[in-house]
Formats: sequence, structure tokens, C-alpha cells
Amino acid sequence: MDWGFVIDFMFEISYLLVVFMLFMIWATIRGRQAMINLIIGLYLALLLLVEFPYTSYLTDNLGSSLAQSVGKLMLFAVFTILMTWLCYPSCQTNSKKRNSKATLKNFC
Repeated sequence: MDWGFVIDFMFEISYLLVVFMLFMIWATIRGRQAMINLIIGLYLALLLLVEFPYTSYLTDNLGSSLAQSVGKLMLFAVFTILMTWLCYPSCQTNSKKRNSKATLKNFC
């Protein structure tokens, strides 16, 4: 194993480490419920991006593959912010409602 492989691996894994650290800081500052809302927003944004019919229409005209990737990332960021914002009121738990029935009733 040469050093080039190790440096290349560290460069590739650094993205995941940065994203993990950002989510850890977010969970520490905002709390558990905000992290749950963000995870639900990420999941729904991924589902929406995969099934969104105009993704290729919006990103194919950007030119290079790097520009298309950045366009898809921006579209995913917009969907994530939108889904997290939309799910925020329905996922809030009141301190008096700690049992699972109340949480399920609040979500539905």
C-alpha cells in the first residue's frame, strides 16, 4: 500500500466525516427532535428527488458533468430544506405527550 492510496482514501472519506460532524454539531446544539426532523426531511427529499420527473430537464442543460452534479446537489438541498420545514410542525412532541400513542396521533 503506497501513500498515494492512503491520501486518496482520506480525501474520499473526508466528505462523509465532515457531514457526520455537521450532523453531530446540529444534534448537540438543537436537540434530538431537530435531528429526527432533519433525518425525516433527508429521507423524504431523497424519495422526492428520485421520483421527481423534471430532474433531468433541470440538470441536463448545465453542460459539464460537474455542473450537473452540483445542480442535482442544489436541488437535493432545496428539497431537504423544504421537507424538513414541512415536517417540523407535525413532528414536534410536547413534553406532556411522551407516550407512543400521543406521538403517533400527533404525527398522523
